[in-house]
Amino acid sequence: MNFLSYYRLKAPHILVYMLQQVEYQPKLFLRWLLRYPDLNRVMARQTLVKTRKAKMLLVLAYMTWVASLAAAAWSVVDGLYPIAVIIFVGTPFVVAGVLATVALLARLVVVNPAERKEITRAKAQLESMDVTVIAILGSYGKTTMKQLLETVLREGKRVAATPGNKNVLISQARWINRLQGDEEVLIIEYGEAYPGDVGKMAAFTQPDIAVITGLAPAHLDEYGSLDAVMADFSDVVHYVGDNLYTNGESFELSDRVHKSIAYTINGVGEWKVDDIKSSISGTEFTLNHKKQKLSLQTSLLGLHQIGPLCAIAAIAKQLGLSDKQIEQGVSHTQPYEHRMQPYKMAGAWIIDDTYNGNIEGAKAGLRFLNELTADGNKIYVTPGFVEQGDMKQQVHEELGRAIAAAHPDKVVLMQNSTTSYIQNGLREAGFDGELLIEGKPLEFYTNLEHFVAQGDIVLMQNDWTDNYS
Repeated sequence: MNFLSYYRLKAPHILVYMLQQVEYQPKLFLRWLLRYPDLNRVMARQTLVKTRKAKMLLVLAYMTWVASLAAAAWSVVDGLYPIAVIIFVGTPFVVAGVLATVALLARLVVVNPAERKEITRAKAQLESMDVTVIAILGSYGKTTMKQLLETVLREGKRVAATPGNKNVLISQARWINRLQGDEEVLIIEYGEAYPGDVGKMAAFTQPDIAVITGLAPAHLDEYGSLDAVMADFSDVVHYVGDNLYTNGESFELSDRVHKSIAYTINGVGEWKVDDIKSSISGTEFTLNHKKQKLSLQTSLLGLHQIGPLCAIAAIAKQLGLSDKQIEQGVSHTQPYEHRMQPYKMAGAWIIDDTYNGNIEGAKAGLRFLNELTADGNKIYVTPGFVEQGDMKQQVHEELGRAIAAAHPDKVVLMQNSTTSYIQNGLREAGFDGELLIEGKPLEFYTNLEHFVAQGDIVLMQNDWTDNYS
């Protein structure tokens, strides 16, 4: 079936779609192709965005496709049957090769020189500013930490933060080039995809304070091990010294950090947490140090939010915000899109955590699901995680056990290469609820309102893009 899928009329279209999915990076495109994926299963969640670049590549792909098939037909006319077969069989791979070559040449001749100019200009802009730079890095929770910190610090400072999940060097440079220049605090998210990424970003942005939000299996296809990821994170210490905040609830991180200001559900530094209240409406707690007391209330969901808010309060104090400003800032924090974001659907509560792509974040969400009381069913939905490298089986069996410990009434797994491992974990932990294996994710999510009932609570975690099997 895989073989025949390469000779569908839509095959060139699918190849262009996948090149777009990997952001026109020929290395990632060819790596996907070498896995010999079934093209019938691609484009199950999304479609090609027909930008000018994509349209040009579509024309090129179909022209190459037609030319190759014409060459095969011409060989048949000339009686060169073996050559005709070779050309016909190789047609989709010739198309893929042409697309990869064009993407590579465009990157070498146009993209890379333009990006180098933007980075040089941004470096000069940054050096001209009198500003405190805060770096946010970690295997998970970076974007949420950045946005929460920005919300709180805005109560007393002129703050700018990198938008969305724009966390690679070139997106940081483009953002810096658009700044006003009078900002007092810059919050910059560092993304890690390849060894050395964090070191390059730290050298570029020269941070004064850093927050490491956690360490978990992610991008292990490139890093190979958690120790390699941690070595990359550690490059930031050279710039921030003692101003390093770390998530003390990330055991993989705590075991590897020798000196930092750890934050947990119990507090940060000498500040201690008390009077915790948690519900689907939000979270409340107090933060106490000697006679000082901060009463903090947020609409963020789950006890795992308390530790990061403690770190944010500590950083805000360090930068000179008053207690009132910190309390007001925290009260303005709220769930962000696809990150433990609750909404109502057909009488059910949906908790959208589909940007959560790691085991530690999943376990935090599952603990919250376990704490809640539902009038209907508690339902958990996930496809599992990508880029887990050699830890793929271990992580997904651990996920299965964590799901079972949360006692959902129903579990829905999107069928893929991790499903059997999650099932192993569920069986090991004695899960006795209903288990559904869904082969058509897009159809399931599109018709979710027909799946849920009044009083249900549904936790949906992670998404699964088409370049993974």
